[in-house]
Amino acid sequence: MRNYHRSVGEAIETAFHSSISDYYEELVNHFTHAGNVPKTLDYSKKAALKARDNYAHSLALQFYETALKYEDNIEQIFEINFALADIHISIGHYSRALDLLRKCLKINPHAFRIYEKLGNVHEKLGQYRRSLKYYEKGVKITKGTNAVYVFRTAIAWLYTRMGQYTRAREECFDILKRKKHVNRQTLGDAYVILGVVLLRMGKFNRAEQYIKKSLRIRKSIGDKKNIAACFVDLGLNYQGKFNIIMSERFFNRALGIYQEVGYQEGILITLNNLGVMYANYDLPKAEVYCLEALTKANLIGAKRTIVLLYNNLGMISHNRLMGDQALDYFRHALKLAKNISFYEGIIFAGISLSELYREKGKIKKGRKYLHTALDVAADINVKFLNIDCLMEEVEYRLRAGQNRKAAGLVKRMTAQLKMESNVLYRIYNLIYRARILAALGENSRCHTLFRKAQTYLRGLPPNKISGEIFYLRGVAYKREGRSKDALKMFLEADKVFKVIGNLRYLDKIEQEIAGTRRE
Repeated sequence: MRNYHRSVGEAIETAFHSSISDYYEELVNHFTHAGNVPKTLDYSKKAALKARDNYAHSLALQFYETALKYEDNIEQIFEINFALADIHISIGHYSRALDLLRKCLKINPHAFRIYEKLGNVHEKLGQYRRSLKYYEKGVKITKGTNAVYVFRTAIAWLYTRMGQYTRAREECFDILKRKKHVNRQTLGDAYVILGVVLLRMGKFNRAEQYIKKSLRIRKSIGDKKNIAACFVDLGLNYQGKFNIIMSERFFNRALGIYQEVGYQEGILITLNNLGVMYANYDLPKAEVYCLEALTKANLIGAKRTIVLLYNNLGMISHNRLMGDQALDYFRHALKLAKNISFYEGIIFAGISLSELYREKGKIKKGRKYLHTALDVAADINVKFLNIDCLMEEVEYRLRAGQNRKAAGLVKRMTAQLKMESNVLYRIYNLIYRARILAALGENSRCHTLFRKAQTYLRGLPPNKISGEIFYLRGVAYKREGRSKDALKMFLEADKVFKVIGNLRYLDKIEQEIAGTRRE
């Protein structure tokens, strides 16, 4: 049999020399059975690389593992372990990736690439302090070389994720001071980070200027993946301004480029962003984007993205009164997030389950999930996640009639917003303050704040937030005994939620209108 497999392998090499890459997998099989170690090793590496480039992650892992059995060159063993770690990161197998990176570290403790990857894994896990430790180690190792900027931009990104915007900006501005000595890729990174920081702070026009500076650099060096990433950021920037036409236009430009270059993770990110955006305007359309992304994410094993998509699909189902399906999605999201230690995912799913059970009146069960989210949020200390948890806690206090305690939480939220100036959070801050004033009977001030929140939404198509404000103003008028004004607001809210397809609010409105007419 050995001679047979050797002959077949050699025949393939001769007959299909010009298209040999189509036969790497078969050649690995034949030369393995033929006992030809050099050729088994060579074709295993080639088959692994081919599979990786085509996002066939399980096949890539299989062929790299085969190569590892036959490789005895220590430098090559390092490269194979590093490639294996990279694939495990892509599919969310973070503990396995860390094991492989530690093996690489034993082989060459001075290889800065390892510290970059270790920092990246811990960042994905939400372990930001550990991530920072590895990035800082990378800075020390690469000091005096251009490679140091790989770590400095990584640190700036990390500060951005943590909500430490001043430190992120300082890091970027220091890089830009040295622009004569910095390559264009790094300059592009610095500009886009500054753009994202300004986006997070609600300074959208300045954010756009910096992102477009980065885009020009990406175009000048032909970096298609990062050109697409800039379009995604521009889409997010316009989403922050509630301009869905421009936002969708930029997301679709990004999607086209990612599809052209075959970058599956970029495709997933963009589809998910489109789904999140349309969840506020058109629930059926949002569901289509999220389901398409989920199908692709399952194919390549992108577990972090799967967590986010399950959570998004859960919220869509919840708003369409598909309670059992919503619960199933949320539970899947939480289970997977815990399995891969994806802390942000645990927080998102915990808050979603809390909201679901709270609305069902199962307060004890809902609070259990909120406490899970609160504990994790406190541990990783990311500002926007702390605000998300605060908002859910306010809901419990308002439901229990604990208006003073709710007011205290909203004060904390207001203080946080001095740092995290997200427009959406500012609107909800106004809404919560108005709801508390309504509960305390301060009717005039309550409606002033509701109107102030509505000013952010003028000229926009029907959306979830404007619908919520109409609904809550109706509830406030109803409490005041102003039935005619209440009915007017409920009917406005009804129009909005019919356009969006939000059955959950339509159900609430129907109950309120029935009660108003009886009065």
